[in-house]
Amino acid sequence: MRNLLSIITVLTFLFISVNSFAQTSTDPWTKFNAEKKSELTAGILEWLIPVVGHAYAEDAGRGLIPAGVSVGGLVLIFASGGETGLVTVGLLGYLIGRVWGIVSAVETASDFNNNLKSKLNLTLKPMKFPNNNFGYAISISLAYN
Repeated sequence: MRNLLSIITVLTFLFISVNSFAQTSTDPWTKFNAEKKSELTAGILEWLIPVVGHAYAEDAGRGLIPAGVSVGGLVLIFASGGETGLVTVGLLGYLIGRVWGIVSAVETASDFNNNLKSKLNLTLKPMKFPNNNFGYAISISLAYN
C-alpha cells in the first residue's frame, strides 16, 4: 500500500510538472501545442451534441444556425401529420443541419488553430531541399555569442 501511494504521488507530481511547464513555457510551439484544438474532437463532439463541438473550439455562436436548421427539420417532421412530402423535407433539413454543423465545427477548430498560430507568430517558411525542390518546413538556427 505504501508503494502504491508513492507511485501515485510521483505520477501526480510529474503530471503537474508537465502541465505547468506547458502553461508557463515561453516557447511559442510549446504554447501552441498546449492550447490548440483537435479538429477530430470538435467534429465528434458536434456529432454527439449539436453546438458542443463549436463550444469546444471556443465559438459556440457559429454552431447555432446549423443546430437551428436541424431543430427546424425535426419540428417539420413531427408537425407534418405524417404527410410524406413534409417528412422528407424535414428529414433532409435535419440531415443537412447535422452535416453542416459537423463540418463547421471542424472548420472552427481549424480557424482557432490558425488564429493561435498568427497570435504566437508561428509560420512555416519556404526552404530549398537537397533535390532542388521547394517546400515548407520549420527552420532552426543557432547563434553563438
